[in-house]
Amino acid sequence: MAGSIVQPEKELPQNLAQSHITAFAAGFTKNLAQKRDDSTVVTMPGATGISYNAKGPFKVTPLLETNEKKSWLKKNKYVLDSAAVKFSEEEGDLKQSFPTVVALTRMVNGKEQRIIVSGDADFMSTAELKRYGVKNCNFIFNTALFSWLSYGEFPIDTSRPESKDKRMKVSTEQVKFQKIIFVWILPAIVLAFAAVLLIRRKRK
Repeated sequence: MAGSIVQPEKELPQNLAQSHITAFAAGFTKNLAQKRDDSTVVTMPGATGISYNAKGPFKVTPLLETNEKKSWLKKNKYVLDSAAVKFSEEEGDLKQSFPTVVALTRMVNGKEQRIIVSGDADFMSTAELKRYGVKNCNFIFNTALFSWLSYGEFPIDTSRPESKDKRMKVSTEQVKFQKIIFVWILPAIVLAFAAVLLIRRKRK
């Protein structure tokens, strides 16, 4: 689309789009699904939205989408070092959720052809992999794209199921009992052991 995504935030470039992972993209890898559950974003500096025809030969599915409450598509050029960029409907700015990365699929000779189209490729750059000031998951998203394009053959999935024992419930009475053990009984045992050890060493 003409223009670029603007998302003004303190201490971050105004053209840094923070795109959210869609449910379809989250299905690429388990790691990416976890990042989506944590609301982790993919940072894309200078990106634009992607418009597409749903009736074309390809099935188009968004992989990343912008937040319509925090960002918009700025049609005219602007200076990054200037004051905060303002939304202007008169200048053709559009405020809605835009797909910034989409997946294209179609069947060719019995095999699914897969294509990735992005509003900008800088999300794969080293600068974005080391981005400071915002928690992103660009590396995991990039790896997930390669996995999808290779039909899940790369990289090898070495993840393990989550442990079922993730919580320990303790009552108030149990806390009091544990406090007695850790504050009084265990230190007393250590002290007694140290005293016995010192006495035996002095006797020798």
